[in-house]
Amino acid sequence: MQSYVTQIRLSSLFFAMTVASLGWQANAAEVKLEPAAKVAVRDEAPNIAEKMQVINLRTQYERNPLCVDEAKPQLSWELLSPVRGARESAYQVLVASSRELLDRDEGDCWDSGKVSGDASRVRYGGHPVIAPKVAYWKVRVWNKLGEASGWSEMASWGGGMPESAWRNAQWISGEGRWDREEAPSPWFRKTFELPFTATRAMAYVAVAGYEELYVNGRKVGSDVLSPAVSDDRKRVFYVVYDITSFLQEGQNAVGIWAGRGWFISPLSPRVRFFARIESAQGEVMELTSDEGWKTTASPYTSVGTYGFGRFGGERYDARLEQPDWALPDFDDSSWGTPQKVAAPSGALEVQPCPLNRIGKTIEAVSCEPGEEGAYKIDFGTNLSGWLRLEIPALPEGNQVEFVCSDGKGKYNQKDTYISSGQPGVFQNKFSYHGFRYVTVKGLPREPRLNEAQAFLVESDLEEAGSFACSNELLNRIHDLHAWTYRCLDLGGYTVDCPHRERLGYGADGQAIIETGVHNFWVPAFYRKWLDDWILSQNPETGAVPNTVPSKWGGGGPAWGAMLNIMTWRLYQYYGDLQVLERSQEAMRKYLEFLESHSPDNLMQPYGKQKWDFLGDWVAPERGMENNGANWPSIEAICFFNDCYRIYLWQIQEKTATLLGDEEEAVHCRERIAAIRSSAHEAYFNEEGSYYALDEQPYLVMPLMTGVPPESARAQVEDRLIERIRIHAQNHVETGILGTWFLIEYLQENGRDDILFDIATQETYPGWGYMLAQGATTMWEQWNGYGTQIHACFVSLDRWFYQGIAGIRPEEPGYRKILIKPAVVGDLTWAKARVHSVYGWIESSWKRDGKHLSLDVTIPANTTARVLVPGLPGSIREGDVAAKSAEGVRYLEEVPGGVAYEVASGCYHFTSILDER
Repeated sequence: MQSYVTQIRLSSLFFAMTVASLGWQANAAEVKLEPAAKVAVRDEAPNIAEKMQVINLRTQYERNPLCVDEAKPQLSWELLSPVRGARESAYQVLVASSRELLDRDEGDCWDSGKVSGDASRVRYGGHPVIAPKVAYWKVRVWNKLGEASGWSEMASWGGGMPESAWRNAQWISGEGRWDREEAPSPWFRKTFELPFTATRAMAYVAVAGYEELYVNGRKVGSDVLSPAVSDDRKRVFYVVYDITSFLQEGQNAVGIWAGRGWFISPLSPRVRFFARIESAQGEVMELTSDEGWKTTASPYTSVGTYGFGRFGGERYDARLEQPDWALPDFDDSSWGTPQKVAAPSGALEVQPCPLNRIGKTIEAVSCEPGEEGAYKIDFGTNLSGWLRLEIPALPEGNQVEFVCSDGKGKYNQKDTYISSGQPGVFQNKFSYHGFRYVTVKGLPREPRLNEAQAFLVESDLEEAGSFACSNELLNRIHDLHAWTYRCLDLGGYTVDCPHRERLGYGADGQAIIETGVHNFWVPAFYRKWLDDWILSQNPETGAVPNTVPSKWGGGGPAWGAMLNIMTWRLYQYYGDLQVLERSQEAMRKYLEFLESHSPDNLMQPYGKQKWDFLGDWVAPERGMENNGANWPSIEAICFFNDCYRIYLWQIQEKTATLLGDEEEAVHCRERIAAIRSSAHEAYFNEEGSYYALDEQPYLVMPLMTGVPPESARAQVEDRLIERIRIHAQNHVETGILGTWFLIEYLQENGRDDILFDIATQETYPGWGYMLAQGATTMWEQWNGYGTQIHACFVSLDRWFYQGIAGIRPEEPGYRKILIKPAVVGDLTWAKARVHSVYGWIESSWKRDGKHLSLDVTIPANTTARVLVPGLPGSIREGDVAAKSAEGVRYLEEVPGGVAYEVASGCYHFTSILDER
């Protein structure tokens, strides 16, 4: 796998900074970036334009994508400058059809000209780039003094493939028997004569299932389980590969290894292939899939089907091995002819999100004998991915079975190896498991530890954040969040669990999304999944499934609302208004669907069973966590969903306002007022100062959504604190959704002290309890019942970044940043960094008795409001009083400190804390 670090060295007179430009990486989350040096230089310094560099050019949020379907893709960049207050006053984008033209500063595709503003991203304004064309582009900017920077390094994107370009490429499928429980993973191959030396060759592989591409015996690319999961009735993804270096003049062979994917509908993989090969002299050869290819069964067969605990695994028959199957001189005379099959009904699109890759190799830590000659291998941590095990020579036809488990349930995760009579290797290819333990049966001896490996398979996401503090328990909880996310992000969406259901549940997805945002670069990842949700909506009723892309499983109003929530989160953290424009109508339709089940402004249960109308889910000792007993009352569920409905209307009102739709904004405000009034009247217990049920979820939800009138709000607030502090002894009483809202409410209302006390509990229920019980990934339920790899409670991590370190977007996309650190509990230091669309944001603080230091880095083209804790008269920046420092503007005193507005740059604040 490729990884690269581009080091940009600026004059040591000003500063030294290392910038990481991360490409496709095997383990992006483990790449560490050095912090910026703390400097301050006046913007009026001579030759300052030479010190401003344009870096990190992206197309549709990705670096140099090989193929982009979007006709007017978004082009974005970041600025690197040692200057406080660095901001572009204008920009120019050049897009050319060749490197040579771009080198001559000729934008024959598009020249934006000098455009005033500090956009940092624009929509491409030229004619659509269509394959095989490639667009090459660069940017320069002007600073506040009107001085131009140098041009950025070149970036590029490849054109998308219109359907017309595939005209000669047929959909083909392998021979053999297919059924719901067993699906062979066929080989396809084609030999061809290439009469010239290739200087550019691109291959496009579409599949309803999974694929691996081979050219002349070598696998192309480091991706696995490609493409991402989609509903092939709506869209089918193709993956693009540069195969130039794999080809040779003369005889060549292209091979496709296909496997059944894990969307619910396909029973067999169907593939479509197109390649265009060019020479330096302008010669062109095209290669397409058709009935002239050859096919046969490979050693792999997918076993199992899509269903609750029915995913199964793979059977590998080593007797069918043909190691040279993809070489040009391989004898394929015994192979059959592929079947020409109907195309999937979905539209053909390039995969818009990162590919899957092997992100980490994990060695076995122990192996213990079990019953009936079995051996149990322990890899020391839960993960989602593949098993690899070396197999000693066995009699031909002997079988070895592998059963994978997360430590609780096996969930029918079973693989089989059939021996050829020679030593061999079993390794998954077109299936994956959620596991820590593997029970092996059929071996003549105990497996050696160096013979067993596990591979984490994950979406190839760049690192976009890091956090650490002085409390080791909180560090372990942070690591637990990040690792769990990596175990659940395979396939272009986050699943609830990788083994039992493997579904994109809406509630689970909401709980985990901000852990993804703060740790990884995920805008393209979530844009893909958002489109899945929009495509899944019933156009007549507005209903949205509980799970997407596959559409089964229980839920409730909040589950389908993932469409609304994901839209808003993408806008909140990446600031792309187009996301709101694309989703507004779908969001409105879903709200109208909920309104259709809300006579007299109050929700009523819908669906045929209790699983169809859930509210807060898996709260401690309730519902599924209590073996299905002690469910919340229907009144409590309805009230929770009414509050959630208000929350959705609030998002819709903000969306309408941003898009200038005042009529809809007024309608939203009317609905909010009506639901608040009706919910308060129907559910408020005046004597107890609570709603419907006297527990945390049903207290925090009305407070979050403004249900209590002013006369009752203080009592409800006091009751919530009493439930947390006294009744629950600083533990949660919340499930998937209630936990997110509790964290949000306490953080936004300055109660980081309560959050610290909740987060540091090591008794049930809580994150510390999971760790104390040996958890290596998050559980489905607070008590550990159910799956051990689950997305339910992966929601605390954002408080580490936004609360403890204090990094928050005050305006969408971090255009304006809030730095509000929480010097709380026994913490003596904390540090975090987040990669925004404008660049890296950093906050690092240290407490030594009553003395505090706070270091902040704000990227160019942004400003920040920094709330510095401490006595007002004691606060300094560098060597001067803070209010007199360059780039710092005094705003006001706030509880516990002072608020300042700062321009971009690096700042070092010190203060004396008020310890009263």
